[in-house]
Amino acid sequence: METSKEIAHTLFQIMTKGEDIPPADLICASFQESGTIYLALVKLNYRSSYIRKISKENAGTVTRLTSRLVQTENYDYTQAANQLSNHEIDAFFCTAGTKTTIIEELAKECPIRLLSLNETCLKKLMASSPSYIHYTIPANTYTGQDKEVTTIGVKSILLASDDLSEDTVNIITKALFEHNKDLQYATSLNLALNETSATKDITLPFHKGAASYYKEKKITVSTK
Repeated sequence: METSKEIAHTLFQIMTKGEDIPPADLICASFQESGTIYLALVKLNYRSSYIRKISKENAGTVTRLTSRLVQTENYDYTQAANQLSNHEIDAFFCTAGTKTTIIEELAKECPIRLLSLNETCLKKLMASSPSYIHYTIPANTYTGQDKEVTTIGVKSILLASDDLSEDTVNIITKALFEHNKDLQYATSLNLALNETSATKDITLPFHKGAASYYKEKKITVSTK
């Protein structure tokens, strides 16, 4: 037992100092040669697209992928879904509303798993921009997704030209909120249309026509 602990400790020290060591499975085996028993450590490397970085944190030992050895590509939603189903990529990020058709169709086509963002990642992302909000994708939103997924949400903003008149923009803004149920029925996305959430943490200036509508609702927004 003590020998095993010593070996494990030595290997851990090597791994924490050697970030460039290729990740692998490690086989421990004993063999006998000329009457002498030896201990063999056989390292079977993973494929080169993966790397693990081991560090000690308050929660214990943490293993992560290091970003510098993760190959990234830029695809649209359809391309990314096709690449994943064909095993050309291992994962992709998708910024879209729920329920997104391309994700649902992919889930029906092949087994996929939606991954939650951990608390550390969430805090860093939300601290980087007021546009990010905490969001939970409910369980069973997608085929095979039996657990809720913790992630972030990004607000969608309707941009209006300064050339539009105040009356026109006021009418458009009013129509969006008065017909929010009709808009929800027309899409599979989970729309959150209310005046309070629509104006919260928006850093861009509001069109004067939109500002006049919100003023009617006792909400003050910046037009500069």
